[in-house]
Amino acid sequence: MFNTSFRHFTDRFFRVVRANQLSELETDEPDQYLFGRDKFNEDAMSQSPNRMFDEFAKLMTDAAGVAQGAKREVETAFRAQMERFMSDMDLVSRDEFDAVKDMAIKALDEVDKLEERLSAVEERLAALDETAKSDSSE
Repeated sequence: MFNTSFRHFTDRFFRVVRANQLSELETDEPDQYLFGRDKFNEDAMSQSPNRMFDEFAKLMTDAAGVAQGAKREVETAFRAQMERFMSDMDLVSRDEFDAVKDMAIKALDEVDKLEERLSAVEERLAALDETAKSDSSE
């Protein structure tokens, strides 16, 4: 796609350049060009710039189209390469990451609750040990 668009662009460019060179050299009286008379230059300048600007505008439009095509092609190739690279790295998706993150938060909350219960049980056990020691010493 890019190669054919670029080839079309360059072919059109060189056709415009050749046409402008030939139109500047065409005249009814060849001596006018050789001896520097202004009639030839005025005629060439009055017709040539409009056509030249039109052709140049068409050429730039084609160039913009070629650039847009090249941009899309590069973006597509880069995106495909990055997707291939990411799939080879065994990365997790965002959904999987969020699910595991939520599970870890719940697990840490459960650990905090269990630590509180364990410390309460240890306090009760210590209190029972003290009462058992005091009963046995009496």
